Amino acid sequence: MRSAIRRSWEILVVAKRLAGLSAACVLFGMSTALCYVLLYIPFGTGQLITDITSGIALQQIGMYLGIVLLASMGYGSLFLASGLLFRNTLIPVVVIAGWEIIHFLLPPALKIFSIIYYLKGLLPIPLDEGPLAVIVAPPPVWVSIVGMFGLSVLAVTTSITILRRLEVKYSDE
Repeated sequence: MRSAIRRSWEILVVAKRLAGLSAACVLFGMSTALCYVLLYIPFGTGQLITDITSGIALQQIGMYLGIVLLASMGYGSLFLASGLLFRNTLIPVVVIAGWEIIHFLLPPALKIFSIIYYLKGLLPIPLDEGPLAVIVAPPPVWVSIVGMFGLSVLAVTTSITILRRLEVKYSDE
């Protein structure tokens, strides 16, 4: 005997998003922290201890871990929505990765549509983008943070809307 099970798309999407975000933050956060500690190998443990006790290392690793969290939110949001919009997710992943790769060549008006634009402004040490890069001023910190949270909320609500309109056909055995 079958009983009707009420599906709550909101719970499904939010749970999937939170599970993916927590897994990404743990994986990329641990990798970031490990790489940061490995940077001190040429300088010895004395320099690492000095930087930790002075607060420099803790401040920088905190900033990098915050950037990892925001990057996981931003890219995870895009991949969550693209996974529902496209049957073959390879195409949107290639398009998104390509867009982020050519970010340094984009004019300022198009850079605002790139996640990396918002993340680069948060870095404690600015990156050299090369001689061909179009240099623009980074957005304020609050714009970057609110932008990543906004993108995540937009992706979750879009995914919920798509799932509500989705027609699921069940066949009898």
